[in-house]
Amino acid sequence: DISLTIDRNIQAMAEEILKGLVQEQNAAGGTIIVQVPKTGEILALVNSPSFDPNEYGVASISDFLNPALENVYEPGSIFKPITMAASVDMKKVTPSSTYTDTGFVPYNNRGVVDYDNIKFRLRNYKNKI
Repeated sequence: DISLTIDRNIQAMAEEILKGLVQEQNAAGGTIIVQVPKTGEILALVNSPSFDPNEYGVASISDFLNPALENVYEPGSIFKPITMAASVDMKKVTPSSTYTDTGFVPYNNRGVVDYDNIKFRLRNYKNKI
């Protein structure tokens, strides 16, 4: 059996929060997903821009896409918060811990460079994510 797990109160709050953040940051869009980690239940799933299903004829075709489910994201962008959360949970680091960013990691006889190509700077984990 399939059952809907969306909580209308959490969904409504997520919609308001996302609307405010998109306006405040002057962003092209955004996504909020609220999930119960132990069960995988989705309590809220919000995208912006969105459309009114009662007025779907006036919406842009791109508004019908669901970026929370359909977009491809850079793995590094997705895994940074997960890695940080696991590290904090295991008490290996704190959000204010620092590290030296070399800007380069050797990999497979090649290398992976940081997005901005700046080498050897002190960073903290909280600001990196």
